[in-house]
Amino acid sequence: MINEHGLLAIKTEPGKITVIENPSVILLRAAGNYVELFFEDGRLLHRATLQSMLGKMPEYFVQVHRSYVVNLKHLKHIQSELGRYTECIMSDGQQIPIGPQFRSLLMMRLGLQSED
Repeated sequence: MINEHGLLAIKTEPGKITVIENPSVILLRAAGNYVELFFEDGRLLHRATLQSMLGKMPEYFVQVHRSYVVNLKHLKHIQSELGRYTECIMSDGQQIPIGPQFRSLLMMRLGLQSED
């Protein structure tokens, strides 16, 4: 999705492709048959599934919930409730839930848990 020149091209409406230079995508959120991309200065809607978008993003994007993929470069901290990490706090202040089935993958990507 982000090409070797640092450009992100997404279909934002029928017959229109928006090209963003040096995009700083904070997170992706599933919205039915669309994915909402959140940037530092706004957001865009793209017709695609969350899984297809995740496959096209760099390795520092990780799925943390069935509806959310976060950019680890924009992750500020992870909050715990009753000893379980339950929320990602992003650079724009959004609180993103961490699904139980995605918690260990997130911790591995952060280098806090081994892959065994």
